[in-house]
Amino acid sequence: MKNIILLAALVFVTGCAATTALDKNAKLDSSNKEAIIIIGVKPETFHINVMKGKVVNGKFEHSAFVTPTAWVAPSKGYVVLKVPVLPDDETYSIIRVGEGLLKKIFQCDWPAVTFNPKAGKINYIADLSYSRIDDAIHLKGKISSDSSAAKKFTNINYPNLNAAFVNTGYKFLTVTNTKCVAGYKTFNPIEYVK
Repeated sequence: MKNIILLAALVFVTGCAATTALDKNAKLDSSNKEAIIIIGVKPETFHINVMKGKVVNGKFEHSAFVTPTAWVAPSKGYVVLKVPVLPDDETYSIIRVGEGLLKKIFQCDWPAVTFNPKAGKINYIADLSYSRIDDAIHLKGKISSDSSAAKKFTNINYPNLNAAFVNTGYKFLTVTNTKCVAGYKTFNPIEYVK
């Protein structure tokens, strides 16, 4: 029994472990099965969780048991990741945001930032700025766009990518999953302000 509990804990910790950002010498796969995403995130003490899921009835739906694509903090104000290009019925979303691994925000029936990166491109999504409201785990997210600053950052810090820079943008989709039950909805959502 002890071994089962330890194994379950290890799986949980592994699934939630921070992902490192893209290596500075990274190159983009020429097969067009990969994309680079760049997201401005402030302050640097916050992590974002990028999760893939399906668009079902106009909502972002994901399995609560799937390991996130990334749970990562920004470096010099940006999160830069290499991700697989998804089929047409799937998308990426930022569904958790928090300071450290233990203070996560999980959204159910609440709008979240979603995006579909273009293959073989450096995809700028948006700039996200977060602030905590009172002592509760409740966040206010502000979304803005500064693609010229993001492009300058990638040109300086990732000189080997050699790919076109595109302003992919984002849209809001309501999040749902297998754990969106009444008790789980008590987690405070992120309110976004444009």
